[in-house]
Amino acid sequence: MIALGISGISMGNELYYQNTKNLAEYYDWLNSGRLPIKKVVSLTKEDLLRRIIIMKTMCRGEINYQDFFIEAVIDFKKTFAKELTYLTELEYDQLLIHDQIGFRVTDTGRLFLRNVAMIFDGYRNQSISSKTYSKTV
Repeated sequence: MIALGISGISMGNELYYQNTKNLAEYYDWLNSGRLPIKKVVSLTKEDLLRRIIIMKTMCRGEINYQDFFIEAVIDFKKTFAKELTYLTELEYDQLLIHDQIGFRVTDTGRLFLRNVAMIFDGYRNQSISSKTYSKTV
């Protein structure tokens, strides 16, 4: 996936690339024949695994534990036990349905997909809470 424009984030197999956030610098680099890439991040195996979860959540609105095991050869419930505890509040708010098979985002929950997906972001510093809905809509 290739992003265009300032601060755009491109995705490669095991890398993320972010364009410069400065508009003048962005055009200067393009005009000089240089790609406006300011930052490159190599992904760890855990990053790649979490990217799969986030992409499946954002694109399909669900995670099936058995399918995930077949694809990634990990026990999802064991590996992400801490993250799964945060789904309880989202389920209480009727944003998703969580059972032994996996979790599925409800129609209402689609409005808050980022809130569900961010639970699995390993770099997220803040406390995970449904109180942040308005910041992600």
